[in-house]
Parts: sequence; C-alpha cells; structure tokens
Amino acid sequence: MKSLIAFYSRADENYFGGAMRYVKVGNTEIVSGILRDLPGRDDRGICRRRRRRGRDEGRAGLRRRGRRAGEGHPHARPEGAEGMTDDRAEIEQLYRRYWRCMIEKDVDGLRAMMAKDYCLMHMTGVKQSADEFLRGLSRGTFNYYAAEHDAVDVTLRGDTAEMVGRSRVEAAVYGGGRHLWRLRGDFTLRKENGAWKLVSSEASTY
Repeated sequence: MKSLIAFYSRADENYFGGAMRYVKVGNTEIVSGILRDLPGRDDRGICRRRRRRGRDEGRAGLRRRGRRAGEGHPHARPEGAEGMTDDRAEIEQLYRRYWRCMIEKDVDGLRAMMAKDYCLMHMTGVKQSADEFLRGLSRGTFNYYAAEHDAVDVTLRGDTAEMVGRSRVEAAVYGGGRHLWRLRGDFTLRKENGAWKLVSSEASTY
C-alpha cells in the first residue's frame, strides 16, 4: 500500500516571530520532506511534480486573467487602487524615516513630517506638542540608538489615515539606562498639499 502526501506550503514572505521574514522553504514542506524520507515511501516525485505543475498552471492562469481583465472581472484592480497603494507605501516610508530622524536627532527632518497641530502622548500619559518633544530630543531627554521594525499597518480614509507601527527600539529616556523596548506607535495622519503629515501619536508597548 502506497501513501500520497498532499500539502500546501508557502515560501517567500511569511509572518512569524513577530515579523515579516523571507524563507526559501515553507515549514509544511520541511515536515513533508521528513515524512517522505521514512522507509517504504516512494511518493517524493509525485508530490514535487504535482506541486510544481499546479504552481505553473496557477501562474499561467493569472497571466491569462491579467491580459483579459476588464470591468467587473474579479481580479480587476478597483478604480483608485493604484493611488491607495502609493499612499500606503508613502506612509510606511514616512514611519521608517521618522525613526531614522529620531535616532539621528534630526529635528528639522522630524518637524517637516509633523503637522502644525501635532501632539504626542507618551506611555506615562504625558502629552507634548511638537516643539516640546523636539526640544527634549535635542537636549538629550529622549535618546534613541537603533530601531528594528516588525510591522507597519496602514488604514486609509480619504485624506486622513491611521498607522500602527511596531518596532524594537534601543533607547534611554528621562536620564534612565539604555534598554530595548518593544514600542507600538498609534499615529493619525492628514494629507496636506499632497504630502502626508503626522497629526498625533500615542506610544505603548507590545
């Protein structure tokens, strides 16, 4: 009696360990490889051929659908989707630039990405205006040394947006020691003269 191992395994981008990571081989395929190597199993070629053929047929089907996609087609891009994608990418880049400026104490760079009415709420519940926070940054009250980003989630609402960023940040604040923080930032944004600006942010941990 022979056995067939059928599975779906996703390589490329995967979310695990709290971050998006690139993997060449999915976990399911790794487990399948272990099972295929057990004595008495000769289905290795069957699994690989079927998986490859299905993948190739799927890609060909997507190409055919893309060529004939039109109004009402389930895979057609909705009107305005390209602009939304551009906005989302711009906001994600804004978040990364925000942290670069924080680490470099680039006050002018930070001020350029903040709206005039920007306000920040710290984890302690203290609220600060842009001027108050930037003054503390330049004077050494807030010191940021490194940031690794786990996730940036963006929700678009016309000319406003909400963004949630999760980053592991090495920092020393209010005269304390240097520590690694898992910081979550909840931001609101507004598009002004074609550019996205930070309106508010609230810091917490995750």
